[in-house]
Amino acid sequence: KIRLVYVGQLYREKQNPSQLFEAVGILKKRGISVERRLEILFYGHRDAFVTDMIVKYNLETIVKTPGFIPREKTLQVQRDADMLIFIDWQDSDAPGMLPGKLFEYIHSGTPILNISQLHNSLSIKLIEDAGVGITVANVPEPIADIIEKVIQGEKVPYAPSREILAKYTRKGLSEKMLEEIIERFNKRHA
Repeated sequence: KIRLVYVGQLYREKQNPSQLFEAVGILKKRGISVERRLEILFYGHRDAFVTDMIVKYNLETIVKTPGFIPREKTLQVQRDADMLIFIDWQDSDAPGMLPGKLFEYIHSGTPILNISQLHNSLSIKLIEDAGVGITVANVPEPIADIIEKVIQGEKVPYAPSREILAKYTRKGLSEKMLEEIIERFNKRHA
């Protein structure tokens, strides 16, 4: 089975997986045996928002919510997945929302499927610049197309830029923050 993984909490007002679930329905209509070929796992808080949608779209055999797992297991699950699902913040007033999970994802070694309704979000830029995945519109057909290609053995574009990724390590971010602190300190005391 192809395994798609989402790790973390979904925010009902700002992230909605319904288009992903509709995409699975499209794959069924195309005659793809998704029950045998696809597994979608949502790790984290079991929210009625997600579980109710799973029932609504009749996806209980495909989409599972295993709950919380320890951090080491989370990192392993991300590495073992065929694709990581990132549902971009769906708020045009906040195109700069970058959750910590995205930084874990970009260092996981696994391609990211970024589902976004925005065209200018920072997550799109980061994923594309880092070469760690693909962004698809938050519309069922394009999502279904990508998943179908992965089921058929095609790979999602994945060519990590070590230079970009190095900027987003704890060390790289700490050094940048220290530079910023020193610069602000020097400006105040000049």
